[in-house]
Amino acid sequence: MEFRIAPDVAARFPGIEIHAARAQGFLAGADQLDHAGQLREAVARVGTLGIDKEKLAAYPPIARWREAYAALKVRPSAFRASIESLLRRALGGADLALPIASVNLYNAVSLDALAPMGAYDMAKLPPEPMLLRFADPARDRFTPLGGKVADFPLNPDLVVYAGGDTVLCWGFNHRDNVETALDAQSDDIVFFSEALNPEDGARSARAMDEVRTRLAAIGVACSDPVRADRAQPGFCL
Repeated sequence: MEFRIAPDVAARFPGIEIHAARAQGFLAGADQLDHAGQLREAVARVGTLGIDKEKLAAYPPIARWREAYAALKVRPSAFRASIESLLRRALGGADLALPIASVNLYNAVSLDALAPMGAYDMAKLPPEPMLLRFADPARDRFTPLGGKVADFPLNPDLVVYAGGDTVLCWGFNHRDNVETALDAQSDDIVFFSEALNPEDGARSARAMDEVRTRLAAIGVACSDPVRADRAQPGFCL
């Protein structure tokens, strides 16, 4: 898989960092992964951090994403970075577990690192290189996971992950495409984490290292972590 950050996105968000790692043969070890337990433990740890849910928008790792989403010309209170949505649900006592081990894994790591995370099923991705770019409303198409197309409009200020004219994830990490999202049969998985400055980039790097550590513990092969930023805007996995 070839990945690149488009130059105009790097210019608009000069501190952008994308961290990734690829796990092949995930299903061979999935039964050994206590994914639901890891997620419950991550939720419990979040509850000890003293984060005020009512003031979450001002919490620095969240405030930075709020500012970025305002630049996408969407309402930050309505369209939130995945880490804000996940934190809100965790602080509210929601049961976050899903019947998909890989999703529970990256949500647990996301909460522990306080970094947004997502993942794609490599078998479902389009053949074109994956780009982090601005949306092209006249050409792009997006089928949201668990939502209606009309609720996720495309505009030329919106940053998306895309392969060809298929939007893979809307608004940085806000909403996956149902066509390429993970499911219980996903076996070849690429994990992503995004950041907007060096401090949050360190969180994303830790998240990727933690994913690799947890996968290694169950015997799942995982690539070395890779990174793209303004200076080196691409990688291959």
